Amino acid sequence: MATEAAGVALRCQAAQESGVLDLSHCKLMEVPTTALSFFLKGVEIFEVNLSNNQLKRIPGKLLKDFSTMKTLNVSANLLVSVPEKICELNCLTTIDMSSNALITIPKVPSSVISVDLSNNKISSITEENMEHIHNTCKYILKE
Repeated sequence: MATEAAGVALRCQAAQESGVLDLSHCKLMEVPTTALSFFLKGVEIFEVNLSNNQLKRIPGKLLKDFSTMKTLNVSANLLVSVPEKICELNCLTTIDMSSNALITIPKVPSSVISVDLSNNKISSITEENMEHIHNTCKYILKE
């Protein structure tokens, strides 16, 4: 546990310079929002990579704190849903939510160009989803 915490701290230090927060492969079961707020307060983050962890949810605080992100990668986790707060991220252009347990297509901001939802458990697509897919962005829905 201490090793993972030290790894998160080191990755936050790297993000302070690069604007890219890479917490992939950190064995996270939840996003350490308090630590991220502490280490990255006032830092403009453009990309957040939380892939290959064990996350069951994306906390709204993460989305609020990194509202300028353009890319969000939460692939290869255990997500079953995405908070509607994601629609407030007007800078977001690319989202990778592949290889999770999503059962519906989440709403995304109109700024999004590409959404990868491959390898999820999506069983139906609503008319509203179809309209958004057709008008706004490229969705990848392969299994």
